[in-house]
Amino acid sequence: MGIVAKAKLDVQFDASGLAAGDRLNVYVDGALMNDSPLPAWPEREFVDGYGFGQGILGAGELGIGMDTTRFVTPEILDGLRTVGVTSLDAAGNEGDPVEANVMVRGTPRPPSDLAAGDYTGGILSLTFTLSRDDDAA
Repeated sequence: MGIVAKAKLDVQFDASGLAAGDRLNVYVDGALMNDSPLPAWPEREFVDGYGFGQGILGAGELGIGMDTTRFVTPEILDGLRTVGVTSLDAAGNEGDPVEANVMVRGTPRPPSDLAAGDYTGGILSLTFTLSRDDDAA
């Protein structure tokens, strides 16, 4: 009997080197995780390529460079995973990935419907339903 646990990854990256309008893709083991490219500078206002209201009172390089962009992946299986982030410019050209190997260890779900049965000869009989993340279920 083995456990097939899953976890979500919270991928965070510094977008300070990216331009206004750049977007990002997040990959795990080569599979695209986001439905559409993520804005490198979400919910920010830009005028002539300069950001306002980013970081502390628009600090950083003219308001750019004080924020971390983040993305939480859908659930992925346990194991050693390669996580990559690529940037896309305004024309849609995708750059080379920045990658890191990450060990994913999700927490298995407990079984349900635990019930005590007979107690005979010093042995208590238990019954339960396996969780859905158990590969024998």
